[in-house]
Amino acid sequence: YSDKGEEAEKGEVKVEGQVAKSNIFGGALFILRALRNQSVKKDRIEFDTYGPHPEFPDVDLSGAMKQMKGAPPLNQIFGAKKIIRLIGRVLQTSIAYNALGGKDAAENAETKEAAYQAAFTEAKVGLLRILPNPLNVLPRPEHVIKHWEEDKEVARQFMCGTNPVMLNVAKEIGQLSDNIVDYFGKDKLQGLMDEERLFFVSYDDLADLEVNPHQAYRDGPHDQPRYFYAPKIVFVLGEDRKELDILGIQLERTPDARVYTRDNSKPNEWLFVKSCVTTADSNIHEWCSHLGDTHLTMEPHIIAIYNTLRKAKHPLYTFLKPLGK
Repeated sequence: YSDKGEEAEKGEVKVEGQVAKSNIFGGALFILRALRNQSVKKDRIEFDTYGPHPEFPDVDLSGAMKQMKGAPPLNQIFGAKKIIRLIGRVLQTSIAYNALGGKDAAENAETKEAAYQAAFTEAKVGLLRILPNPLNVLPRPEHVIKHWEEDKEVARQFMCGTNPVMLNVAKEIGQLSDNIVDYFGKDKLQGLMDEERLFFVSYDDLADLEVNPHQAYRDGPHDQPRYFYAPKIVFVLGEDRKELDILGIQLERTPDARVYTRDNSKPNEWLFVKSCVTTADSNIHEWCSHLGDTHLTMEPHIIAIYNTLRKAKHPLYTFLKPLGK
């Protein structure tokens, strides 16, 4: 780890004309230094302030919910076991990516998918790849790599993925769009609802964006706008009630919007439609579930609890303290 500006950020520090790779342990050292520089206990946690957004300089952000200014005190962060696990995971990733050739393999890969796979270590080595790899420190997520394009795997991510808070049980026909009802038929959908086997996700917040398309990069270039679809997706639970599957997807919100299914779409078209859904889900996860519901909603309450109930030694703080870590 080094404090030499951009070179340190890249993990490269020039020493006597050579480049020393310092980022193998850089991530772990960064965590340890951050912990060392933190106060064990603060009398008060301050709220942060927001400057103008570079794309929307005229929008006043002073009334937005406030996040914490700086890092929390040590008594409000993870426990020792979780910190050790975090440092271990950082070291695993750094060793696989920097010391075992993952970075070079990823940079020389011909496709993005190959670059992603190259970042992990191999489970088997040798000419026939039958010998266990003693340096398999970052195993590949084989299931996802093998099945990510499949409908049931995409559906599974709505239960087990990064944003498992969007899925709804369909209880009334009115919860579904007219396009979806017309395409599949009211009787079929009602039958699935009666069996409690019909689920849906609707990305309504993306439909309300005032600026769409939106610039892809905050600091430029500002000539690459990205359009946000606001999809609606319906799932069906198998008769054995073990797996979800995709029934259909509607990308647009117009009266004549098409409903896509695996049967009425070409393979690449169907993959593109599912990718639009996962992109929408990623945006909602980051902006609403993560930033909105976590940082802008819960974090101000956690700060207030720390600054008031803790200071007053209120009995409720004993109960609420673990929830704020």
